[in-house]
Amino acid sequence: MYVTSCRPERGVPPANWTVWISNDGNPPPGNQAPAAVNPNLDGLTGLGASQVVVFVHGFNNSELQAFNGCAQACGHYTNKQSLLKAGYQGPVVGFDWPTGSLSTIDPSAMLGLYKHDLGAAQSPGVPSFADFLDKLTTGLANAGTRVSLLAHSMGNFVATRALMSNPALASRLTDIYSFAPDILQTDVLRPELIAAGNALQGRWFVYWAQSDMILMTASNWANILLGTEVAGQDRLGQAGPPLGGGYSANLVPQQWDGYMAMINDTNYDPTLGQWKSSAFTHTGYWDSPAFWQNVALNLQRPPLGDPIIAPQPCP
Repeated sequence: MYVTSCRPERGVPPANWTVWISNDGNPPPGNQAPAAVNPNLDGLTGLGASQVVVFVHGFNNSELQAFNGCAQACGHYTNKQSLLKAGYQGPVVGFDWPTGSLSTIDPSAMLGLYKHDLGAAQSPGVPSFADFLDKLTTGLANAGTRVSLLAHSMGNFVATRALMSNPALASRLTDIYSFAPDILQTDVLRPELIAAGNALQGRWFVYWAQSDMILMTASNWANILLGTEVAGQDRLGQAGPPLGGGYSANLVPQQWDGYMAMINDTNYDPTLGQWKSSAFTHTGYWDSPAFWQNVALNLQRPPLGDPIIAPQPCP
């Protein structure tokens, strides 16, 4: 399993990211960093795979959790849902950006962590990811390898801002799979992100759930209190793309309320006309066989083939 890290203790200037191999789903011991200045892409570009998925984790992940998340996605843990279990046979490469990690539910502590992680996403996350993606897709170009992105929560901020900084990068990608994306709903209307979406060889799948309490409340309030927004605005992962359209024609909305309700054992509220909101919805995708199966099926379709839409379970 390969994981690219831009954590300060792992990255080596001037590249600010390095590639690591993990045989057990764990990061290297201590603060080990390679002696070489240039990152090693030899293993990645020599994979000989027809497809590669690059996974970007979200907010509040320790380095261990980030490595473990990539290990789950690529099927390292047989007792957990994964792309491998769902039928995807290609490699998954993780991208680890320097998030903090807290298990407390203290609001002030979590607000401080959110502020830290948002800053880390902006730098070194975005420029490091853009540089890595540029070098990876360039190295794989002659092999004709399809490269897709899979991003969770604030990892979508890293991924989309990297593409917005260089929309030409998107033309080297097949698909993007965004689940519970913690970015503004209106971001999809920004001209540079529309350009990036239109440049994809395939589609941009957005998995969202109206019942995602983390994005509905915590993320909104964090951005208000941090002064990044004048007033709370809907997140893409909680509201889906704007109803009026105007975003990239390659964006494919996938509403996931019903599936998350099944995982979280919550019920449909006929008065509100929606599934009951839950904080567990935000991470429930990880435990949903239907989610991984849908991603795997779409990965295996032809790039310009019709997207596979998972129907919303009935209340």
